[in-house]
Amino acid sequence: MTGSFVCGMTAIQQQNDRDGQTKPVPSPPSDLHGLTISSSVAQKQLPYSQPRPLTPEELKLPTPVIVMGLMKAGTTSIYGYFKCGLRPEFHSRLSHYDCNASGGTMSCGKRMRRNIQKMKKPAFDQMDQFILYAELDAQELNGGMTLPQWDFLQQIYDAFPNATWVLNVREAR
Repeated sequence: MTGSFVCGMTAIQQQNDRDGQTKPVPSPPSDLHGLTISSSVAQKQLPYSQPRPLTPEELKLPTPVIVMGLMKAGTTSIYGYFKCGLRPEFHSRLSHYDCNASGGTMSCGKRMRRNIQKMKKPAFDQMDQFILYAELDAQELNGGMTLPQWDFLQQIYDAFPNATWVLNVREAR
């Protein structure tokens, strides 16, 4: 479950306004808390050098990063932020909903619920280890939701006591 992400936008890039005229797009910061946003496409098209993408060891925060907010509150954007900032060989260590990169599909929430309630094992048992867990919840076949970030908070902490936790929220409408 991934979206399209634009990485490394700068003022050199142009966008059309309503009259068909071009105007500069404001530059975002290139380094946000240790994550450098970059794009190989932008590097090839623009006459300047972008900061290079990072390895997980170069992040200036403890990993894994665990997003504790709910779906539709920016989880895809957070996933994209890390995908832009990390070197491509580490993209398989980023999770957005699916916590089984080595084969098969099972949401993080379903796997955690199964581990804790049915198997009586630790929350992350038999799960691939990721740099980022961008969405933990799960939609159940009966229409319900599993929300490990609420239901299994202590077990998540027990598994990763030094992790970076991100609480993303969305404004009520």
